[in-house]
Amino acid sequence: MRIIAEVAPTRSRDRLASMMARLRGLVDAVDVPEAPLARPGAHSIAVAHMVEHHFGIDAIAHIRLIDVNWTGFESLLGAALLLGVDEVVVLQGDPPLRGSSVDQISTEEAVRFVKEKSRYSGLRVGAVASLARIDAELEERMGIGADFYLATRLSVPSQLDRPPIQEARRRGAEVYPYIVVSTEKNRDLLARSLNPQLFAPVERVPGMVEELQGLADGVLISVPLDFDGLVEALRLLSKR
Repeated sequence: MRIIAEVAPTRSRDRLASMMARLRGLVDAVDVPEAPLARPGAHSIAVAHMVEHHFGIDAIAHIRLIDVNWTGFESLLGAALLLGVDEVVVLQGDPPLRGSSVDQISTEEAVRFVKEKSRYSGLRVGAVASLARIDAELEERMGIGADFYLATRLSVPSQLDRPPIQEARRRGAEVYPYIVVSTEKNRDLLARSLNPQLFAPVERVPGMVEELQGLADGVLISVPLDFDGLVEALRLLSKR
């Protein structure tokens, strides 16, 4: 299974270098959200480029569609190609803290555009799919033609043993469910924003990954606001 770690973007080269040094050998790729919780930082494409070309770890960059029109979207795709970032996730994103939403491009339109234009053939495009959706809604999302899907709201492995997901995998799409991890540092935050069934303690991570074997192509480990907790979870996973 592909092990992907979620790492919030940072403006500091030194901090990024320190984080990547600790992740090297523990992950197959790093996932870089764009302005998580609508808090802007360095753009995820720039961070992903640094991760790949300065620290030698594959990276996935997010593009927030809520912020851009078609011109801006194409510019970001061009930047990804130029900088050698070959995996991007298109998603709506949270409403901006400052200024107004653009709301011009849907996730479906963005995926279709990338897949139809030969000039973007060097990009693998992903989308987000919520496991809380009913099968009909999930089938619609999994049918938009993305190369891979980040699956949110995982509580039990059987959520991935559903026809829309397995059919998408048979068509060649990859599925990476989030495993959201709670620690002493972030437990209160997660309890305010998520159902307790949607996050797990660090020590449960290896067992959860084992249970997902055959149901997913990898996992995305997310430990909000606790990088040390992320490293601890990945070290436990590496010993499995």
